[in-house]
Parts: sequence; structure tokens; C-alpha cells
Amino acid sequence: MDEVQRGFELECWHRGRNVLLGSASAANDGAGITDIAGRVDGLAVFPGQFADDPSLSSLCRSIPIVRLSEGRAGDPAAYIACDNVSGMNQLIDHLVDVHGLWNIAFIGKNDNYDMRSRFAAMQGRLRYRGLPVPQQPLDESDAICEEHFVALCRAIDEGRLPQALVCTNDQTAFDVIQVLHDAGVDVPRNIVVTGFDGVLAGGLLSPGLTTVRQPMEAMGRMAARLLDERSGRPWENPVNFVFPVRMVVRGSCGCQ
Repeated sequence: MDEVQRGFELECWHRGRNVLLGSASAANDGAGITDIAGRVDGLAVFPGQFADDPSLSSLCRSIPIVRLSEGRAGDPAAYIACDNVSGMNQLIDHLVDVHGLWNIAFIGKNDNYDMRSRFAAMQGRLRYRGLPVPQQPLDESDAICEEHFVALCRAIDEGRLPQALVCTNDQTAFDVIQVLHDAGVDVPRNIVVTGFDGVLAGGLLSPGLTTVRQPMEAMGRMAARLLDERSGRPWENPVNFVFPVRMVVRGSCGCQ
């Protein structure tokens, strides 16, 4: 989110527009969203626990709203997402064709559009390649779960690790690699780990993280541009924008 937000802020600065940052709270999420919307000419919304609050549906008819990292939906808003299917296809094909892997599992909490679509895309590509298809993630933890990677630790203890762990995003991959390292499991010698998003920190790890890079700054810039061009007028119908992605190959999959 930091890189998307940076793109949004840069575009607003370029256009001479002010930016108001805010977040909904667990205790009063609907009121918080409405309060922010009442003080701006347009609203860009990140995915999150409160992004599906019913108040957003009604607000879409009052001010222009951009939903980031969301797919096709019915509310009259702009939806900006990356091509999760293409990215996952590139990733799975690389693991299969270059590294000869077939036992591949998914790790991540499927609580938003990106996470659900990436898991579904992985399932679809494995099925297309005639390989075993996991029916659910190996572990649905994330960095803030109270039970932090319990299922992954159990798989380590019981010797049930797959050949590769495809993580729903880079941050999850960072945490997974740390858990594996603490358990004495070497990446990539004992297991392959990949991420998704392409945050800058992935290139600083040792080994570097193989991932799928989405153009996050460009997505943020487009969100700001769309809102500015609407001049406070809400969209009459949903509009969708999908950004292309590319795989970035590094050491965590065994490539040098």
C-alpha cells in the first residue's frame, strides 16, 4: 500500500491537489468512512476489513470513488486491479517448466479480492497443467494473526512440506521465509518460496524473493488522475482498469 499511496500523492502534488489520509476504525467504521467522504471531492479506497462497509455503496452515488485492488463489481465506481491471473500463470509455469516442481501449495489469508483471485488463479493453472490442485491454502495466516503460521509449523514438524510455497503477497513470503529459517529449512535448497506484488524489499533479501511485480506507483497515479478528472462527479456505471504484471526471478526459487 505504501507504494500505491506514494503514486497517489505524487500525482496529486503534480496536479496541485490536496490529499487527506484517513482510516476506518473497528468501533465506528461506517461513520469514519462517511466523515472522510464528506470532506473531499473524491475517495480512493484500499482493500481491507472495512472496505466493504455498506456506506460505500451509497457514497458511490454522491462522490467519485476508486476501489484499489478490486475486481469487477456492481457499484458505480472505478476499479483498479493488477492482472492476477497472468501473474500467477507466469509464476506456476516457471516453477513447473524451469524447476520441474509439481507439489505446490498456497499460503495467505483469502480476505480480499487480490488474495482470493490469486489462489483461484493458481488452482486454475495447476489444473490446466494436469498437476495436483490444493483445495485450500496450506496456511491462512498473515502477519497480524494471533495464531501465526500454526499450520505451516505443523507441516514442518510432520514432514509434510510441499516442494514450493506460493505466497499471496511479498510480506507473507518474508514471514514464511523467516519461519522456515527458524526451523532449519533452507530456501531454496529444501523448499522454494515465491511472493506477489514486487515490493522493493524483496530484492534486498538473501536469497532475493522471486515474485510478480505489479506497477503500484502507476496504479496510485491513475487513481488520483481518475478522481481529479471527475471533478466531484460520481460515475454512473462501474469502470474497470487492469494493469499488466511481470515476473521477477530471484534466488528464492533456485535461480541465480
